[in-house]
Amino acid sequence: MTGLRVPRFRKAGDPVPHWQWSVDRDTSSPGATGDSVAGAPGAAGDSVAGAGASGESVAGAGAAGDRGGGGFAGTGLLGTLRPAAPGADREPPDLRRRLWFALVTIGAAWIFALVAHLAHLDAVTLLVVVVATAVTLRSPGSPLDRLVVAVALLAGTTCGAALLLSVWPWHLRPQVLGGCALTGLALIIAVRGELPAVRIRPRAGDLAVLAPAGVLALPFLASTFHASLPVRLGSVLRGEDLARHFAMFDTIRRVGGYVFLHRTEASDSIASSDLAYPQGAHLLAAVLDNFLTSSATVGRPVPSVSHFLYYDQLNYLFLAFAVLWAAHRLAGPGVRPLAFVPIGGLCVAYLLFGSPITTYTYGFFPEITGLGFLALLTGVLVRPLRSVREQVVVVTALVVAVSYCYYLLLPVVVVGVLGHVLVYRRRLLPAWPFAVAVAVVGVAVSAVPRLEAHGEQALSLQLLLQDFGVVRVQRGPLLALCILVGVGVAVTGSWWRSPAIRVMAVTGAGAVLFAAGVGGYEGVQVGRTLYFFEKSLHTVIVLLLIASGAAAGLAQRVLDGVAVRYRAAPLACAVALGLVPVAGLGGLDWDPQQLAGAEFHDPAYGTSPGRLLVGGAISETVPARTALIVAERFPDPGDKITLVATGRQTDNLSTFYTWMMQRNYGRAWRLYPSTFTARTAYQYQVLVLTHQDQHFRVVTDNPVIATSLASLAILRPDLRLEVDDLRQLHNW
Repeated sequence: MTGLRVPRFRKAGDPVPHWQWSVDRDTSSPGATGDSVAGAPGAAGDSVAGAGASGESVAGAGAAGDRGGGGFAGTGLLGTLRPAAPGADREPPDLRRRLWFALVTIGAAWIFALVAHLAHLDAVTLLVVVVATAVTLRSPGSPLDRLVVAVALLAGTTCGAALLLSVWPWHLRPQVLGGCALTGLALIIAVRGELPAVRIRPRAGDLAVLAPAGVLALPFLASTFHASLPVRLGSVLRGEDLARHFAMFDTIRRVGGYVFLHRTEASDSIASSDLAYPQGAHLLAAVLDNFLTSSATVGRPVPSVSHFLYYDQLNYLFLAFAVLWAAHRLAGPGVRPLAFVPIGGLCVAYLLFGSPITTYTYGFFPEITGLGFLALLTGVLVRPLRSVREQVVVVTALVVAVSYCYYLLLPVVVVGVLGHVLVYRRRLLPAWPFAVAVAVVGVAVSAVPRLEAHGEQALSLQLLLQDFGVVRVQRGPLLALCILVGVGVAVTGSWWRSPAIRVMAVTGAGAVLFAAGVGGYEGVQVGRTLYFFEKSLHTVIVLLLIASGAAAGLAQRVLDGVAVRYRAAPLACAVALGLVPVAGLGGLDWDPQQLAGAEFHDPAYGTSPGRLLVGGAISETVPARTALIVAERFPDPGDKITLVATGRQTDNLSTFYTWMMQRNYGRAWRLYPSTFTARTAYQYQVLVLTHQDQHFRVVTDNPVIATSLASLAILRPDLRLEVDDLRQLHNW
């Protein structure tokens, strides 16, 4: 990968009297030190290392970042230009040309964003922003690595910048966001004085990540992605969590920013207890929806629900991909793709058939997003980017993203970042002023929502004692995963000498200690573990799966030692090793016909939610279809609160999801207990009479309930009670 670093935007053919070409080694190792410098174009380079820095400082200077001794010595995407001699005259930068370049590119960026919006192609603008960010990065890496880092950087920046976007006049309009992002990239290029360029060279290591991610995506999406909306909604209708998260996503689009900055406008559609809930995941989904729909205006609720269900599926695939990418990054660039197949098989099997899949089936949308960003952060911490300054900015952006999406993970994040600073302290030391400045900004931005939401109670331990519905993590497979990863890493040999594995060990230990602390505190206070202990175990699982990447070296030695008579032998061995964890978790032993009658909540059936999901036997289609029918028939409830009263145990789910789509969840949620019980006609009469200050619309297909409430409506006209027959409404 070669190129010319230009101190000013030079016309083609202009002489470059005091500068010479340099060649960068095309390596994917983020921790490689030194730049390859050639004495003339095409000559082989020698490694130059400086003052303990990695590939950025020049010996004898000790300066931070992109400057070295003797003048300009930065590392660009395609190469590095250095003075021919330490005493050579340095060509002064042409500020006029840089200014003209900035003005022209900024104007072109805004014209492009506005034209794309008029053509309803804001999705193209988003794609251009992501690719341009990836190209602008100075740290070398494969195309996949660049795109991952670019997405992480943009996500964290968006979460932090949304504090301003929530209150400025244009809010989350896609054409404005796209124009601002392209403007920022143009200014960065102008300040650097170099035109970014990159040679697209996919690497086999990218396939080692993409292949298992595709293997997981196919069965995960097969049963529901193209199914009807009632089936898709029913597959995640295990509780009311997803209704609350859709309400926040929809309200963020409606008010144009974080709901904790628009409490009055959001109070009708958001429960008061959720106004302070972490909203980064919902905001990112809202921004994505604005770009894909080329609109910042909310429309009919049912299509919005359909969009959000797709984002919910893609969100879990994002977590799976992030885990695979981080595990492969920990394994290192020297590991062949076949050696990563067993690691990929382990990750795919556990994420699809183990306990983590319950975060999807129960609608834990922000936790999934937070765990995904934690996985990306871990991958960047164990093997940092070549550029120290880019590393600091990307880590800060990911910390902000985790803080805004699911701040329960922050203790683990802090331990991981401190471990990274300790292990790579010599590399970070030359850039410490820049690192401290960026860290201060990141901490301040991360603290804003928590302090604004709770004040002095922002970090109250009482939060850990709240008990909600959650599926208990299976202890046996988790213990087996711990032993498997521990043994695999230990027998690799010289594992403690690797800085990447040391950072991984510190981060994993922090997660285990955090889970133990949460469990111990809950045990002392209430005598048993509660909701947040299970959530902390999800974090341990994700980090264990990432840590399994350290055992890829052992797998590579096993494959190298296979007696190879045919070329297919290593491939067959790798695939067999990859299928072992799938079989161990029951992923190869299930029958959709047998699973159709299995009770999801009862572990005695010996099955997993993932097997039920893949077999298409998990969908609660009836309550989902009921909610969609009612919401489609009564999209604007006015001053009435809708109750679905069929006499079934799932009436509470139908009612909650109806409120979600009618956008009055915040006004109604306190009136209806979240319990799975079949209510009688008398109980509905008591509910209506207890809240006489509210006006109800009851939708039912139960003759007894319909007759009883219709009689009450006649006897008490002041209640303004309406009773509608569900059987006469349009069927979905």
